[in-house]
Amino acid sequence: MTASGKLQQGIQFLFSQFDNDLRREKCMTGMEARVRRGLWVGKVPMGYDKVIVGKDMVLKPNKTGKLIRLAFQLKAEQGLSNTDILKRLKAQGLVLYNQTITKLFKNPFYCGLISHGLLEDGEVVEGQHEPLITRQMFLKVNGLQAQNAHGYTQVKEDEELPLRHHIKCGSCKKPLTGYEMKKKQIHYYKCNTIGCKLNRNASKLHNLYEGFLAELEVDPRYLPKLAEIMEETYYKLTEESRSEEKRLNTQHTELKKRLDVLERRYAFGEIEKEMFVRYSSELKAELLEIEQNLEKCAVGLSNPKEFIKMGLEKAVTISQAWSKANVQSRKQLQAMMFPEGVYFDREMEGYRTTRVNGFFALSSQIQGFLAQKEKGKSDQNNHFSLSVVRRGIEPLLPE
Repeated sequence: MTASGKLQQGIQFLFSQFDNDLRREKCMTGMEARVRRGLWVGKVPMGYDKVIVGKDMVLKPNKTGKLIRLAFQLKAEQGLSNTDILKRLKAQGLVLYNQTITKLFKNPFYCGLISHGLLEDGEVVEGQHEPLITRQMFLKVNGLQAQNAHGYTQVKEDEELPLRHHIKCGSCKKPLTGYEMKKKQIHYYKCNTIGCKLNRNASKLHNLYEGFLAELEVDPRYLPKLAEIMEETYYKLTEESRSEEKRLNTQHTELKKRLDVLERRYAFGEIEKEMFVRYSSELKAELLEIEQNLEKCAVGLSNPKEFIKMGLEKAVTISQAWSKANVQSRKQLQAMMFPEGVYFDREMEGYRTTRVNGFFALSSQIQGFLAQKEKGKSDQNNHFSLSVVRRGIEPLLPE
């Protein structure tokens, strides 16, 4: 494959991550507005289904939702451990793991509130969906969840060990846990795999993590050129998706018109109920299918220029943002930057990862080649092949 071919393939891969990893940013005003109205955006939470009610698509609890409600009740009213609750659920046909049920217990969606990446940190809004439990029950369950068998809270440990479970052992691939050496008040990360013996000072791993993040930072002097290249590339690579979205929107509009006409004719007695039910059901099913396809293909950026500008501004101070943030914000940033976590390699005493957020990976790589060109070290025979990208910039990927 030629250098230009590798370049295009590399950018397409990175921008596919860019769409998935950063779509939740607040510059997506349309989706943010939906969330602020109490409408859920994204994958439907466990325990709910999308159902058409009249002209609207709403979220309704399903059979799994009823069992999730039972889990909350067993925790709040009987104080059962997660292990015992999991056994009860399994007996009724729902198999979950401890990590999953812990996440469910912490999700305010089940008490009628929405917490979303499109909102400010810690912000919640009143949802329009049917809640499974009361807010009082949600608060009671999370009060119990905050305590372990010895009666102390996990808050301090989370503050001191924000990378717990995010870091994985490079040898056995298991997530690292953490503990405190109480006499010295020093925290450590460790691998619990028998015989592995990976054990590192938390402060050391935090410093290494800041350095790992810093490798993806960009120099402010490259921001204008980076913004130009990334915006042009984004438009080129999302052209097909935008065309498909336009086609689906046209179909959706036509189907809505046909459904409106059908409903008016039925209201005025021009057609029988049997015919109305039959054809309206077909039209609603088609509308639902189109809406699902729109979710899949939607580019999702109402203002790519502003989006890219905001992302690049974040890329200037990623490591500082992490070091100064509270534990909740640190964990959110970690998940955004490295969606599959990072591995600690004891031989190199450093981190590696299988997946970096595509936006920041791309900006870092483009900056590297801009720097090479600036120093006169680039191969002037290699250029971007995409027609919308200006000539004279070297490819991101080597031959």
